[in-house]
Amino acid sequence: MCRATCIPGAADPADVDPEAWSCRELGERSGGRPVGPEECRGAHDNCMASRCCKDPRDPGFACFTKNDTFARCMPECAPGPQYFDLDNGDPWSCHQVGAAALSTVGNWTETNCSGDADDCRESRCCATSGLQCYEVGGKSARCFASCPQEGGSPCTELGYRTPPPPTELPSGPLGGRVGRWVKDSCSKDGEDCSGTSCCVSGGMQCYEKDSAHATCADECHANSTWSCKKLGTRSWGLAVVGYPSLFCVTFLRVDSYEPALVEYQWKKSAGIFSCDNFSIFADRVTTIAGRETLETPSMEVEVTRDGTAGNAGIFMRAWEMLFTEGSLWDHDWTVKADPDAVLLPDRLRRRLEPLTDHPA
Repeated sequence: MCRATCIPGAADPADVDPEAWSCRELGERSGGRPVGPEECRGAHDNCMASRCCKDPRDPGFACFTKNDTFARCMPECAPGPQYFDLDNGDPWSCHQVGAAALSTVGNWTETNCSGDADDCRESRCCATSGLQCYEVGGKSARCFASCPQEGGSPCTELGYRTPPPPTELPSGPLGGRVGRWVKDSCSKDGEDCSGTSCCVSGGMQCYEKDSAHATCADECHANSTWSCKKLGTRSWGLAVVGYPSLFCVTFLRVDSYEPALVEYQWKKSAGIFSCDNFSIFADRVTTIAGRETLETPSMEVEVTRDGTAGNAGIFMRAWEMLFTEGSLWDHDWTVKADPDAVLLPDRLRRRLEPLTDHPA
């Protein structure tokens, strides 16, 4: 195996087995200098120069290229546009440069390595993720996160540091949102996505039929007609503000206090305007938040038995209008909020994220 350093007689906890390394060199060392852990980059940084990803922050992440000048640490990469790319929809080459950050591969460390309270001079490894066996003052050795510096006694590292376990990958896009280019650059349902390799609707994957055609679907079963080759990655929808994506709608009356209240929310980017997209219905067409409102369906409002407005029919017709227009289908959730309701989309997203299902 190619590596910058090797400790003779020590087992590496990142290996699949507890066999110690002989460290016999085979061949010539490649040119250049090894990159130290402190030079590796995090998930949001350009890792092209270091060609490595931070450990323990991003165990299992590897550095993948977008082009000749930019690369990013991520768990995997499929060639094509990356939804989390906030700059543009240019395709990523997805060449892996450098090895993935270490993550524990096997369970042998639990039985073969030393516990936190044990002397680790014989095993020269630690059962607990992230710890290193340190010999202090030449008398004993224990597993610590860093040298304990007890009484000024020198520390000697024995064996390899046990890498952290793989991190739980985020349930949403890397960075928590997608680029605004997705709406106009990716393919909508029913369109040919062979030229874009990306889809607008959340949960959709671009599948190839043949060299001339592909479509966005939630799944694909290969047969004599469809190859079902995946182009790009699965869509996260239009989560341009945050994940999961919210499509918010409100209803107002023009001759009331409500338009001024909604305009104030618009200026403050609050309420429905903190959602990923929105629609406003009004009892007659007007302009609010820089766009024309949709006209609330006109029909007689009855009075219920308890004296309240029986407006269910109006809302049912309004929902039919939204279904037909189709923007709500590009988002994970649709939220209806009154103009004077206190809506905090960021908090709502945290509540809805565990309930948001995107097929893997």
